[in-house]
Parts: sequence; C-alpha cells; structure tokens
Amino acid sequence: MSQEEHSATDIPKAYDPKGVEQRLYRFWMEGGYFAPRVDPSKKPFVIIMPPPNVTGELHLGHALTATLEDIMTRWHRMKGDPTLWLPGADHAGIATQVMVERALAREGLTRQQLGRERFLERVWEWVRTYGHAIDEQHKRLGASCDWSRRRFTLDEAPSKAVRTTFANLYRKGLIYRGERIINWCPRCSTALSDLEVEHQEEQSFLYYIRYPFEQGAGYVTVATTRPETLLGDTAVAVNPQDSRYKALLGRRVLLPVLKRPLPVVADEAVDPSFGTGALKITPGHDPVDFEVGQRHGLPVITAMNLDGTMSHEAGPYEGMDRFLCREAILKDLIAEGLLEKTEPYGHSVGHCVRCTVAVEPLVSKQWFIKMDGLAKPAIDAVVDGRISILPERFASAYLSWMENIRDWCISRQLWWGHRIPAWYCLHCSGEAIRVILAETSNTEGVAVTTYRALQERGLPLGEIEAMASHISIGLEATPIVSTSPPTGCPSCGSADLLQDPDVLDTWFSSALWPHSTLGWPDDTQDLGYFYPTSVMETGYDILFFWVARMIVMGLENTGEVPFRHVYLHGLIRDEHGAKMSKTRGNVIDPIKTIDSYGTDALRFALTTGNAPGNDMRLSEGKMGASRNFINKVWNAARYVLTTLDEAKETGDWTAPSREHREDRWIQSRLHRVTGRVHHFMEEFQFGEAQRELHDFFWNEFCDWYIEMAKIRLRSGEEPSPMPTLVHVLEKTLRLMHPFIPFVTEEIWQSLKARLPQENDLPDALMIAPYPAQDTGALDDQVEGEMELLMGVVRAIRNVRAEFKIPPQQPMRCLVEVSRANASLTEEAHVIRSLARVEPLVFLEEGAPRPPADKTVTAILPGATVLIPLEGLVDTAQERQRLEQELQGCLEHMRTLSQRLSNTDFTSKAPQDVIERERERLERLEERRGRIQEFLAQLGF
Repeated sequence: MSQEEHSATDIPKAYDPKGVEQRLYRFWMEGGYFAPRVDPSKKPFVIIMPPPNVTGELHLGHALTATLEDIMTRWHRMKGDPTLWLPGADHAGIATQVMVERALAREGLTRQQLGRERFLERVWEWVRTYGHAIDEQHKRLGASCDWSRRRFTLDEAPSKAVRTTFANLYRKGLIYRGERIINWCPRCSTALSDLEVEHQEEQSFLYYIRYPFEQGAGYVTVATTRPETLLGDTAVAVNPQDSRYKALLGRRVLLPVLKRPLPVVADEAVDPSFGTGALKITPGHDPVDFEVGQRHGLPVITAMNLDGTMSHEAGPYEGMDRFLCREAILKDLIAEGLLEKTEPYGHSVGHCVRCTVAVEPLVSKQWFIKMDGLAKPAIDAVVDGRISILPERFASAYLSWMENIRDWCISRQLWWGHRIPAWYCLHCSGEAIRVILAETSNTEGVAVTTYRALQERGLPLGEIEAMASHISIGLEATPIVSTSPPTGCPSCGSADLLQDPDVLDTWFSSALWPHSTLGWPDDTQDLGYFYPTSVMETGYDILFFWVARMIVMGLENTGEVPFRHVYLHGLIRDEHGAKMSKTRGNVIDPIKTIDSYGTDALRFALTTGNAPGNDMRLSEGKMGASRNFINKVWNAARYVLTTLDEAKETGDWTAPSREHREDRWIQSRLHRVTGRVHHFMEEFQFGEAQRELHDFFWNEFCDWYIEMAKIRLRSGEEPSPMPTLVHVLEKTLRLMHPFIPFVTEEIWQSLKARLPQENDLPDALMIAPYPAQDTGALDDQVEGEMELLMGVVRAIRNVRAEFKIPPQQPMRCLVEVSRANASLTEEAHVIRSLARVEPLVFLEEGAPRPPADKTVTAILPGATVLIPLEGLVDTAQERQRLEQELQGCLEHMRTLSQRLSNTDFTSKAPQDVIERERERLERLEERRGRIQEFLAQLGF
C-alpha cells in the first residue's frame, strides 16, 4: 500500500469495518501470504481445517473453529514457522442428499424417478452452484488458509485414499459383511452408526400384555414400550435366577393376535426388576434381543419395512405405519382382554441426528470394520504421550470409549458419497441379489425379485438399477474388492459385474482427512513435509465421531499419529447459558453479526474468556464490549498517528530511549506482557493471552501511558515520548494481530506509511515477526514506582466518584510518603493533572494530619492519601447516606444468600438464573466492602 493511500487525511474518526475487511483480505490473497514458505531445515506448523459440510452455512461453531485456528496459524506464521492451514469441505452424504431430494420434491420428482446417474448429476450441479458459499464466509472471518490447497472429500485424491483404505482393510480381514442389528432411519432410508443417533428422553407408556399358555389355562405378562414390535417376537425370556418363573421354562406361550407359539427361555440379560421380570424377545427389532436370539438359536422376524411401515410378517397390520400399527394393536389387545394395564413411563428414544425421526433398530446386511485390533495403537498413542488431548479430562473419556469400542457399521443406503469399491459377478451371485422395485417401474405388480430373474426377462443392467428402489445382496454373494473397477470376475471371467449399491459412511472419508488431503496413498512432497500435522482443533462433541477415527486410520495407513495435539473447544451458548437452537429462537448468525459489529469484534468476543473444552456464552452485551475494544484500539492509534503527523519526527522508534521513568515503565510492561502472551499461546490458553493484551492496551497503554505522554507533549518536556508511543503501538499491533487481524493491519499500514523507509518493514503486518520478550527491558523497580503513582491517582478519583465531587472543582490532597518512595514526589505534576488536585502537598512520615472525622484516608503500600472533605461535602450527611446504603446492601445480601442456600431453589431454577443470582451477590459483597472502607476512612 502506498504512502498516498495512508496520508493523515485518511484516518477516519471512527473505524468502519465494512470499508476495510474485504480490501485487506484481497491484499493478503494477492500477496500470496497464506501459502507456506517451505524450509526443509524448519519444522512446519500444520492445521487441517475440519471440513464443514458442503451444504452448510457458517454458524457460530464454524466461526469459533475458524477463529481459534486462524489465531494459531497467524501466530506461527509471524514466528517464522513454515505454516500451512489447509481448508476443505465434506460431501456430507445424508445432509446433501436430503437437501437435493427436497428440491426435487418441489418439482414433483423423486430420486428413484430420476435414477442414480441423473440424480448424482443433479447433486453435483447443486454442489457447483452452492458448495463454495461457506468458503466465502470463512474469508469474511479473515481465515488465512491456503486456498490453493483446498480439498473436497469427493476429489480424486481423497477418493483414491478411500478406495485404497477400504481394499487394504478388506484384504487384512478387518472389513466384513455381516447381518447385525443396526440403527435405521426410515426417513433417510439408511443405516446410522451409534454416534449418528441422538437419544432424547420421552414420556410414554409401559404396556403390560398377557401371553396365554399354548396348553392349559393362564398366561405370562410382559411389559413393553413398543407393542407394535410384538409381531416380530420369537420367544419370552426370564432371568434364570428368578424363582417366580422357574416352573415355566420349557413351556410355550401364544403370541397375542397372531397366535404364533413362542418358547419361554432363560437368559442372564433379563432384568427381573423391569416390568414383570418377563421379557418379550424380538431379535429383529432390538439389539439386546438380537444377542439373546443368537444365544438361543431363535429365528429373526422383521416385522417392519425399511420405510417404517409394517411388513408382510405383521399379518393383518401389513402396510400400516409403525405408530398407527401401535394404536391398532392396542385396540385389538383390549378387545381380546390381553392388555392388563398401562403405566406412564419415561425412557430414552434414539433419533436421527439429521432429520430427527425416531430410528428403528433393524436386522440388516451391512459392511463393518473390526475395531478391536485397530483401537489398540490409537489407545497407546494417547497413553504414551505422542498425542495430547486438551483439556486433559477428555483423554479419559477418549480412552474409555476406545477400550469399549464396537465394530463400526460403515455402509449407508444412499446414492451420494463414496460408493463401496466392491463388485459382484451376476453370473456367480445373481440369485443372491434381491431387487426391491420402485413404485413407478412397470413390473406387473412384482415388488421383490432377484437380479437373475430380471436379467432373464432381457432387461439390461443399467435399466434394472434405474428401476430398483433398494438392492439387497445376500451374504452368500462373494464381493470382488478393488481400488478400480475390475474388468471381469476372477472366478468365471464374466464381465457382467454389479457394484455394491451402498456408499460409505461420511465419517469414513473424514477419518482419512489429515493424510488424504496431503496426497496419501501417493508419496507426495506435501505428505513428506507436512505430515504428521501439528494440531487438530475441533469441538468436543465430535471427539468420538471424528477425532478417534482419525487417530485409528492415521496410524493404520501411515504408521504415524495424524497430529500431535488435539484442542477441543466447547459449545457456544446464549447469554443465559442455554444451547442455541432455531426452535428457541436464540441462534446468532455470524455473518449478520459481522455486518453489525465487524469481524474483529466477533472474533474477539468468541475468544474472550475462552478456555479449552469449556462452553462459553455469547450475548449482545459481549459483542458490544468487543466492538468497544476495537474502537479503543482505533482511537488510540489515531491519536498516535495524528500526533506523529504534527511532530514530523519519530526519533529512534525501533529502540527508544529508556531515560524517562514513564518510558522505562511502559517498555517494561510491554515486554512483561509479551512474555506472558508467549507462555499462554504455547499452552493453548488463547483467551488468557487475549486478556493480557486487552488489559495492557486499554488499561496501561491508553488509560495511563498515553495520558501521561499528553502532559509531556503539551509541556515540551524532554525526552519526547513520541519514539516510545510509536514503538509500543507498533509492537502491540503485532501482538494483537492474530486475534484481531483487520483493524491491526489497517492501522499498521497507516503507521508504516509515516515511518522512515530505512526501517525496512515487511509489506504486511501479517508476515511481520512476532515480538519476542527482551528480559533486559524488564524493570521491577520502575513498575513498582509507577504502580504506586497510579494507586494514588486511582484513590483520589475514587473519592471524587463516591462523593460526587465535580471534576472541575479544585480538591486539596495530601500524600504521606516514605523516603523509600520519594520518587513519587517527582511525579507531582502527573498526579495534579490526572487526578485534578490543587494544592498537592507531600508529607513526611509522622507529620501532622488534618482531622480524621473530616478526611478520607486511603492507605496504599508505600503511601497514604488524605483528602480533607471540609468545604467539599457535608460529611455527616455522607456518613448517613453510606450507612443507609450499607444497610440496604446487607439486606439484599441476606436475601440472596438465603435463596442460594435453599436446595428447592438451586435444584429447580435454571442454571443461568442461579449464576445470575451469584453474580449479584458477588457485586453486593464488593460494594459492601467499598462502603465499609469509606466509612472507616471517615473515622466511623
């Protein structure tokens, strides 16, 4: 940026983010500053962005992730590390397919009517049109990632990694096809992993149903929450230790309604305390029942279709919706006198995380990964410290989950995604492939048939696939697994091959993200230099969904951990601590927030008080406070820049003089804070690093040093504070840049344009070296002297504020100071100016003092401030006011304390209400202390 672009007239009074942010982002992009500078002699810093869904719009979770990752990236880049932040997007199988299907529905079409090939063309059309929207939103956040390396999970390189991983695991016997109980979403028409099911507490009923004995009078009563599933019952089970039912073992009962005989069996899985202690066993619709059925050799009856309607096994209820079937069965049970009673019952029900429909446990043929052997190296990597998890408390949760891990169902009955790289020979396995035909196909009413039968009717392969709504491949069919389409069957040579219709779980490709994005399985330069990566930053809510699986697959494919550190951030809640959701109406749109407050204000608010793993609250008040800080930075810098224009001389701003006490102090404080910022950044305590910078810039640089510098500039006192003003501003802009990049770059460019060219500054702040602490600049003595000075001024200001003495009214002040702190007398002109006192008198220790009952006294370490109030306020009246306020304060405290110690209140009130009351109590306690202090100073 040229000098002309940043002349003195170009410093607006107010900071306007809209006029700055997009211009600066283009400047950074055009400068190529986001791309890493590869240096084989240096260890790189690498973050792979968690890929947001291609369907997504930026939400606050994305904004927090991007902000934290950008802070780390900008810091390491300024430290001189070769730095790569690689962006990308996830194809989001279920979410994307659902979105496109909804668009088709508005056109009166279904995906089955289009067929697989044309449907996928429509999805790719949608991705090309809308898929980059979230990238542009990330740019608005200031994300300094290398867009030239952007990856999409369905790009050829990641797809090759998926096929290679699948084939390798299959050859090792770690991927298999099996029939298991899986979570099935009737709406999305696909299997779900356990992690894709969200359990919600629901108030329902426990139905007590009588199962009559096949022979003789009597019955066994079982309790269930799902009467509709009894149509798939194949036994009744009791606990072998339950004496109530020992005589019934070996007998048979009749299934209500359908009258099917069922054996009574004994199994340890039955809880005698639940219901009546007798349990209906439905292997086709419950994971525990499935295992019981396996142990007892019970048949599996699937009473429901994949769309949630009742199957032909449901007899008279065939075709009914599962919930309507429940009502019909209950009506029939009542009519037959078999519904003994009904009780209200609360229980947890699984729902699809995508569409929120209640999931159905169904027996299905799916692809699985054996996880036991794969989990062991991933456990060891955390135990031996090759991977650290922040905060540490999540390491134990990770280890517990990994030690009890179940096989991972990786197949999904979708069309959009990585299609499973397995083929079947229609000559060898045609009879094992069943086809459920779409409603629109012209098949003379045949709903289910085999591939072989359709072939015999002369239908070509492509046409059969187009007419199928679902293809079921029997376990007896032998898959041909390959990283590329095979040319023929290895057994018979036939080229008539059908690819498995299922796609892989989206999390399968995501599990390969750290190494697939860098070129694996090819031995690329990027993979060799940038892998393993440095940090994986993401939300704690996907520790098991994603992080654990990345560790498993990274170790399996490369032999190396995928990253050294896992940084888990918390959830963002509203100002009351409630989770944000559209139904609550408390969702904050980050883009609208940027439009209102600016990007830097949003970033600053998201990281203020932020600590790894802790949830945080975001409110309009917090956003306003963050914007105020951005404006404070702008206004302080504007003062320095305009003063610099007037002075037309910077002096040696790169190494300013330390002759003056105030200059020594602010430089010492600058380097003290620089050291603490480095410490907190290295410990991933970004909220603490930001707090240090906020407090230093606002409280010390602006409120104290700039105000003291103004006094010196007005008086012409030498040495001039100008070099130190410029030096501290420039270094602080560098320190703050990773947190608030736009306003700091804009100010820095204006400052650079005013500085001598021989300083050889870089073209952009974002590539300027990050400040390092100079321990030689640390000065404990001067910091103590200035702390005493500021304490005196604060004490005087507090008296003015408490007793409402107007700023323009002269106020006499006496300061008793020890000889050890005689330097305070040298700053008399500063005290007079900043505290507005006249006369200011310094007393030696032991000198006579004014009457205590008419004087406010503040005792500080090293000095005592005495302010006679006679003639300024009515001290008797002030005492009375303070006493009344103290009584009111104590009464409020008593009320709040009683409320907070009441278990009825703390157990029933919302957490945000309890926190608000605690904060009120803390404020009251603080105010009580101050009132008592003033009363004591008045000698009462």
